[in-house]
Amino acid sequence: PPLLSTTTAVSAIGPDGKYYPNPADDDPPEAPEDSMHGVNKFQQIQRQAARARKIQEEEYKKDQPIFIKALEETEDVPVSVNDDDAGDDLFGEIDKAIALKRQEFIKQGLIKPRPNKKPEPEIESVDELEPEEVVDLEEINELHGLTQISEDEGEEGSDEKSDFEVSDGDFSNSFDIDFDEFGKTKARIVEPKFKMSLAELLDESKVVPISVYGNLEVEISGISHDSRVVESGDLFVCCVGRNTDGHLYLSEADKRGAVAVVASKEIDIEATLGCKALVIVEDTNMVLAALAASFFRHPSRSMSVIGITGTNGKTTTAFLIKGMYEAMGLRTGMMSTVAYYVHGDNKLESTKTSPDAVLVQKLMAKMVHNGTEALVMEASSHELALGRCDEVDFDIAVFTNLTSDHLDFHGTEEEYRDAKAKLFSRMVDPARHRKIVLVNTPQGILEISSGLLGRHNIYNILAAVAVGIAVGAPLEDIVRGIEEVDAVPGRCELIDEEQAFGVIVDYAHTPDGLSRLLDYVRELAPRRIISVFGCVGESDRGKRPMMTKIATDKSDVTILTSDNPKNEDPLDILDDMLAGVGWTMQDYLKHGENDYYPPLPNGHRLFLHDIRRVAVRCAVAMAEEGDMVVVAGKGHETYQIEGDKKEFFDDREECREALQYVDELHQAGIDTSEFPWRYVVQ
Repeated sequence: PPLLSTTTAVSAIGPDGKYYPNPADDDPPEAPEDSMHGVNKFQQIQRQAARARKIQEEEYKKDQPIFIKALEETEDVPVSVNDDDAGDDLFGEIDKAIALKRQEFIKQGLIKPRPNKKPEPEIESVDELEPEEVVDLEEINELHGLTQISEDEGEEGSDEKSDFEVSDGDFSNSFDIDFDEFGKTKARIVEPKFKMSLAELLDESKVVPISVYGNLEVEISGISHDSRVVESGDLFVCCVGRNTDGHLYLSEADKRGAVAVVASKEIDIEATLGCKALVIVEDTNMVLAALAASFFRHPSRSMSVIGITGTNGKTTTAFLIKGMYEAMGLRTGMMSTVAYYVHGDNKLESTKTSPDAVLVQKLMAKMVHNGTEALVMEASSHELALGRCDEVDFDIAVFTNLTSDHLDFHGTEEEYRDAKAKLFSRMVDPARHRKIVLVNTPQGILEISSGLLGRHNIYNILAAVAVGIAVGAPLEDIVRGIEEVDAVPGRCELIDEEQAFGVIVDYAHTPDGLSRLLDYVRELAPRRIISVFGCVGESDRGKRPMMTKIATDKSDVTILTSDNPKNEDPLDILDDMLAGVGWTMQDYLKHGENDYYPPLPNGHRLFLHDIRRVAVRCAVAMAEEGDMVVVAGKGHETYQIEGDKKEFFDDREECREALQYVDELHQAGIDTSEFPWRYVVQ
């Protein structure tokens, strides 16, 4: 179907790499047709990229005569390539480059040599100038497009606003994102706009309603299932969650401008609501993904989509695959728990680490509209179980591993496993069934040097390599793409302030993840391992004692603390964790009365503090030369949730702050038999 768009911003790059003007409301562009029968999406993308490169080469060839003519009009300048004195300044280097290019073109027969003019008579009396007089620095800066602005002028004359300073009325159809690689230009990411009548949406999504009331020709300009973010012209879908019911917020959605409602209960819209249409379906949760995908024109069909699921390793594997695809010259987006990228370094800010069905489709539509050719997407068990990925057309599915996690949500390990398996079951397409014969044809041996820490990252790298081989990527691109990923935020991230011991911050928040992390750290042969971790509140209680047992077995010193306790009492969480060593909170507090905590039977030490900032700083304070401090659980996260409050908190920043006081704390005589309550800088 044609892409209905009301975007009025600058031109955007289409999926085929070409520039398209923004469509008028009454004349939307049609999506490019897929006429390559029997060719998979990745091959289509490769062909599109090849065509784009060919067009670019033709543009260069078109400009070549102009360049040759300019060189013909330039006099031959004698240049010595080995002359160290040639081209000491900017303009000398330019003259040197032009002369070399002339010589190259003369050898190729593209231009003819010209006789040099007689040299100008030398001027005998020339005043010797200082270097700053010879080169006008301001003029050179202007040639480079640089303008020097004083601090006062910059502060008074700047019209730019940060994301936090922009008011609601300042939002436009596009926004700027810095291009970090060069630091000179900005990529303008265009926000596409869509509209569709309710009747068209129901037809396109194949949603069969039980009953319909009102005007089905009402125009829809957005979809939402959260009444707090409804905008004028939206379709509001009353989804039913574990803790709330969207039907309870109909009046709020109506006040914010919803023009139509999809519900699973009969509602008198004339008496209670001002919206123009009501659609009753059997299950609103089941139709949300289909409605969103149809409204945003099934964007996943216009990209090569790689889905990654598993308990651990999803984010690192996603970064590796993204790097590999970019090494192949493809504009690659990413949706992960760490960040959303349109493509390249163009990062989108979002408060949701696990996107809902509407946000998934909206983000993909934005990527397609801005020329993204491939997408690497983490698919968590929650997203799969709740149907948020049901309308995503995955081309490749990656499975990292499976260990116990999220049993508070799934109930049993079998249900958790089945949720992960949904990623693969959706890829079974009868139209693509073929008989497959595997022939062993080794392509070569890859030597990959990675800066990623930890033995477990070998498996993540192998998963990325498997994807590259599956799509027929050149081996050199596989190697180059993986080697360019030298760090992933919050994954075995080293905190280096030139201290005499190591500090690692990691996202490990499961028994298996913590065990693998501590095993890797032990391979580094530190003098001692000092670990800090907590368990999330209102979550899987069964893993709490397991993680304590693992930490105390594999760490010389363990400090238990809080990690997003939410509405659960942090001390109750710690009590569950202490069960891993056969203690209770009451047993532990008795030791604290004497300011002495006895070692565990294995000789290791165990402390606890419900304030995470204190626990992190105590761990750093205890560390001495040759030790390794491991702060686990949050990784890239930059918040702590206590009750209904969500405040900024970053383990990495806390470690850096604590390292500023480490010498002072060491002088205070901290040791591992006395918990340093009174020495911690609050």
